[in-house]
Amino acid sequence: MQERVRRSVNAAAVAGILAAGALAVPAHAEAAAPAGYESCPYGKVCLFEGWGGTGARWDVPGCGNWTVPQWMQNLGVSSVKTYGNAVDLSITIPYTLGYVGPWTGTNLSAQENDRVFAVHVRC
Repeated sequence: MQERVRRSVNAAAVAGILAAGALAVPAHAEAAAPAGYESCPYGKVCLFEGWGGTGARWDVPGCGNWTVPQWMQNLGVSSVKTYGNAVDLSITIPYTLGYVGPWTGTNLSAQENDRVFAVHVRC
C-alpha cells in the first residue's frame, strides 16, 4: 500500500511539472553556432584576433599570397586555424614570421602574436 502511494505522488508531481511547462522543449530549438576554431569554414585558413580561435575572424580567400586586411592588422592576430593547407605567416613578404601546418588550430607564440602582416597559403 505504501508503494502505491509513492507512485501516485511521483506521477502527480511529474504531471504538475509538465503542466507548468518546466520541462517544455521549444518546437524549433536552433543549434548553437560553432565557437572558437570550429567557426572557421571547412577548407579555409582563418586568422583570429583572440586566443583559442576567439574574437574577430578573417577568412583567407584562397591559395597564394595575401595581405591581412588593415582592420585585422589593427586588432592583431593571436590564433590561426588551418584545414588541408599549411600557411606561412609573414611580417612582410618575403620575411617569414612563422608556419602553421595543415589541420591545425593554434595560438601564436609571443614573438608572432599581433605581428602578422601577410600570409601565404600553400596549395
